[in-house]
Amino acid sequence: LPEADTVKYTIDKADVNLTLSAPDADYGGSATFTATAPATATGAVIFFGNGTLLGQANLSGGSASIQYNMAGGLFAAGSNTITAEYAGDNNYNAAATAGTTFTLHPKSISGAAIDAISSQTFTGSPITPAVTVKDGSAALVSGTDYTVSYSNNTNAGTAAVTVTGVGRYSGTVQKSFTIAPKDVGSANAEASVVYSDTAARTVSIADAVKSLRAGS
Repeated sequence: LPEADTVKYTIDKADVNLTLSAPDADYGGSATFTATAPATATGAVIFFGNGTLLGQANLSGGSASIQYNMAGGLFAAGSNTITAEYAGDNNYNAAATAGTTFTLHPKSISGAAIDAISSQTFTGSPITPAVTVKDGSAALVSGTDYTVSYSNNTNAGTAAVTVTGVGRYSGTVQKSFTIAPKDVGSANAEASVVYSDTAARTVSIADAVKSLRAGS
């Protein structure tokens, strides 16, 4: 019988159609990003958000997922981009996804806490005390996370500060504070007082009160 020939051949690795899902998310919550590959593919998938490493996960049954906390500063409110890369294995070539976009929705600032504002004293001009705003234990940044406006903040009584969310926050939250009347006895105010000699003299109110009480 003729001797059989041995035929050698090469099995090339298969290309991978790596896809990625990135659902919309709320700031302060979490989001799950999932990459999909052939069911028999093995190895790790690395995830990037706006070009920054988010983490990695191993393929299992054709998918790999990571859960990311949206309370950090990496993602801005609005449109963001996620990508994924697969290094390949013995049977599959390396692959990468195109950018997949998702929307980060702002968080309502209504649940934020404004630290107590100490009582203020009437000055005759609008009073605008500084405020400290916290989302849980995190101090928010004026101009980045919120803006401030005031109302009824000139005359003695109850005034209000309104914090309006911007950037990754939306909505409003309010805090009241008290404006106390000014003690005129300690004021360096002036008044015209007519004495018995009919001469009008300008003196401090405190001195005038003392003079009147003394019968001057």
